[in-house]
Amino acid sequence: MNMTRNRVSALIILAVAVVTFNVVAFAVPFVRGPVFWLGYAFGLVAILGGAAAIVYALGRKGLRSKFYGLPLASLAWSYIGTQITASFVEMRVFAMPTWLALVINVIILAVAAVGLVLADVGTEAIKQIDGRVGAKVFYIRSLQADVELMMDRAGDPGLRKSLGELAEALRYSDPMSSDSLAVVENTLEVKVAQLAELVGAEDPSEAISLVAESRELVAERNRKAKLLKGMGA
Repeated sequence: MNMTRNRVSALIILAVAVVTFNVVAFAVPFVRGPVFWLGYAFGLVAILGGAAAIVYALGRKGLRSKFYGLPLASLAWSYIGTQITASFVEMRVFAMPTWLALVINVIILAVAAVGLVLADVGTEAIKQIDGRVGAKVFYIRSLQADVELMMDRAGDPGLRKSLGELAEALRYSDPMSSDSLAVVENTLEVKVAQLAELVGAEDPSEAISLVAESRELVAERNRKAKLLKGMGA
């Protein structure tokens, strides 16, 4: 299994935490009654369970996915710290009722488990939204790239200038696509595809005319996009 540097660092820290936790638990002359063993068991569960959550959070592929996993990892570290603190208090206060120690540990575990699940669900939801936004933005950026490539192929200065103006219009066009813009966007896409076939023609007049039509479509798309935003769509 390939491990990132962050995952390796986290595992080293957690390994040190396990060793330190055990040394303190058994080197210090605690009264090893039921409360001690409850604190010890839940502390060990926190370290091992937190380690699994951190490795899971930081083990996703891609820098962005790792960034999304940071809240989950942060919550796991908080759980480990909280439970170890509670465990040492329980080991020290040996007169604490067993039922109280059990309730405290179970509450900490339950809160951490719910928090970790919600954090993971929230992360996945954000990733899905980000993916949909990326797909919507791709449309206009793809058209802009196509037009910019045509500029390199255009031999006529007038056509090259017109293509530059179209590329500029696309650059500053609202990047967000929408189902409500599908008709005008599909028409614009067809026009740009036709334009690509005409760029190398000897007579640039038809291509220049097509560029003008495309710019009108971009303007129409912008107006509709602005209207949709005003309507809260």
